Amino acid sequence: MSTEVDPPRLFAVVGATGTGKSEMSLSLAEALAERGRPAEIVNADAMQLYRGMDIGTAKLPVGERRGIPHHLLDVLNVTDEAAVAWYQGAARTAIEGIRGRRADAILVGGSGLYISSVLFDFRFPPRDEALRADLEAELERDGPGVLRLRSRSRRNGARGPEAPSGKSRERAPTGVGRGDRGAGAGLSMHEEVTGGCVSRA
Repeated sequence: MSTEVDPPRLFAVVGATGTGKSEMSLSLAEALAERGRPAEIVNADAMQLYRGMDIGTAKLPVGERRGIPHHLLDVLNVTDEAAVAWYQGAARTAIEGIRGRRADAILVGGSGLYISSVLFDFRFPPRDEALRADLEAELERDGPGVLRLRSRSRRNGARGPEAPSGKSRERAPTGVGRGDRGAGAGLSMHEEVTGGCVSRA
């Protein structure tokens, strides 16, 4: 008889504000706990990272979290900048900590790029403050038109001719599929929860 324990899993609950993600994530965590799988929740909503940003963000009050650990809520001041590159590292660190406690992680939010940065192998270049200052000065001097034309020219040159009209270029989906395609946090898999359904392999 095998005594192997399944590795920790990563679930993603994705959707717009007010669609019931918080309730679904709590119910999922409780259902997992009933099966002997403790779970913790990781916020993936950019606005809920900020302290004091409770109205309009549907941030779940502490008293309504049913004792389930939540991560990356109220971690920034309103004067701080929430950058996806920073979030990616913070979320993956939180998920690794959850894994270390032999618990499943539930990633919950509506910020698609934030979620994708955790689930997929997104790599962000370092921020070049000097280049940023040069571009901001050029914007102030020449207006947005010049920068827009240059950006368009460089994009076209890098990727070749535009796709035929009516055809969109393929891009990585947001939080769709399984982590065996690259769950960024190093988990063996992830499962998506959306529209009231849990997608499982």
